[in-house]
Amino acid sequence: NNEAGLRGGCVAFADAPLAVVTITDAVLANNTALAGGAVACREAGELHIERSLCAHNVANGTYDKDKDKPIRFQKHDGGCCCLLNCRLVTMTDSTCASNRASWGGGCISHSTAQETPEKADRTATSVVQNTYIVDNVAFADAGGVWSRILAAWMIDNVTCSRNEATTIDGGCLNLYLVQNVNISASTFDSNYAGDDTGCVRIAAESFTMVNSVVSNNRVGRNGGIVDIYYSEDLNVSKNEYTIRGCTFENNTDESTEALGGAVLRLYLLYNSIKNPDYSALIGAGLPTFNSGQLPVATVLESLFSDNRATTRAVLWLQGAARVSVIRCAFVDNVLREGASGTIMAQDPVS
Repeated sequence: NNEAGLRGGCVAFADAPLAVVTITDAVLANNTALAGGAVACREAGELHIERSLCAHNVANGTYDKDKDKPIRFQKHDGGCCCLLNCRLVTMTDSTCASNRASWGGGCISHSTAQETPEKADRTATSVVQNTYIVDNVAFADAGGVWSRILAAWMIDNVTCSRNEATTIDGGCLNLYLVQNVNISASTFDSNYAGDDTGCVRIAAESFTMVNSVVSNNRVGRNGGIVDIYYSEDLNVSKNEYTIRGCTFENNTDESTEALGGAVLRLYLLYNSIKNPDYSALIGAGLPTFNSGQLPVATVLESLFSDNRATTRAVLWLQGAARVSVIRCAFVDNVLREGASGTIMAQDPVS
């Protein structure tokens, strides 16, 4: 029941690049701040949370009464933890439940402060293992975890359930411009976003999801339960994505508009940092890529069953995306009237 005026309702440390802070067997609950409802770390070394409960913390930012929506206190607020320019963050054997953020990362926000990847310290890493991330809410940008311009994210044996991005962008995860993302043996169930990506939203140079379950997630409009983006802001040397041994079951795109969506989408992020105005790009012509830059996806030994999509397919590709589908099963998926087939490629290279 602590309250801070700015950052870190319970724990805050900053300008300590060699600091290592470990929180063990703790209860961080009912704390409030503008950013980092419970914990705030800025320009610091390491933060480790072990065997702890983080619940009912609030990053309340500020509120624009005229526009009837929150105002970001900083880039993203982090209902439980707001971590900015921290070299290493780990959360193990813990529970993050019922935290709230006005904007970005209902549970965790971990990012670098720089505006572009070229200027960022690309050594920062986050690791979450054996942890429950449940019932967290953000107004936008990931009900569970939001991150930007990091070297790596590892999520292992994590249960992410009933998290919500009320308006847009990632019911559970939104990991943006991260070099390497690895998800294994994890469950994503009953997460929701009002628009764009009901569960997992990734823009990474390489992405791997193995032996995981994505089920009962919903998106209000514009589709996508798991979205994998390729952005021109990313280093083009890798751009490889692998999904293996996963189950996608009973996910729903609830859109009634033409902008329907698929369960799994792979496409280019045209409105990137370098080119933020998508409409201007349309007029100038979309980016072109050589064969070494084309994003490559491999989906193998996975099951897609009882999912519901609107105008696009269960697996949807766009732009310069390449995909190999190996030993997968598509069973009892429902596409609404006028929708395309189970696998759809829109303007693909291959």
